[in-house]
Amino acid sequence: MAYSTDDDLLVFRRDILELGVDSWDDQHDEAELIINRDLQSAWYVEIAKEIGVSSAFDASLLDASQLLRLSVYKTLELAYLVLDHEYESDPFFKNRGTFKELYDEELQKLIVSGVRYDWNKDGSFSSVESLTKSPRRLSRI
Repeated sequence: MAYSTDDDLLVFRRDILELGVDSWDDQHDEAELIINRDLQSAWYVEIAKEIGVSSAFDASLLDASQLLRLSVYKTLELAYLVLDHEYESDPFFKNRGTFKELYDEELQKLIVSGVRYDWNKDGSFSSVESLTKSPRRLSRI
């Protein structure tokens, strides 16, 4: 199940359903896959290793409500990619870039602030289950 709906998109772009596409369901689904992949590679692998968990990433254990904004940004990026190819218009290309940047920023904020993941699979998210990646220092030689 996708993390966002067309109604969520309307909060950010009132006219997104007036551009010749009746539904962005495919883009919502693709956004979910991308978000899951990005969280797995940018957050889960390192955190699981740090806390000694060897189980595979399970997107159903994420707090989906925490991913709404991330999903809206990625879905709008994908939607404007479709519109860019269809209409070959500069405003759509610009919007796509804007939402890509917003997605990247939001993903980093989420990882820094703590992704809620039901590590013990009890159906709730405790403060201990909102783990952040350790900050890394860049050493220059």
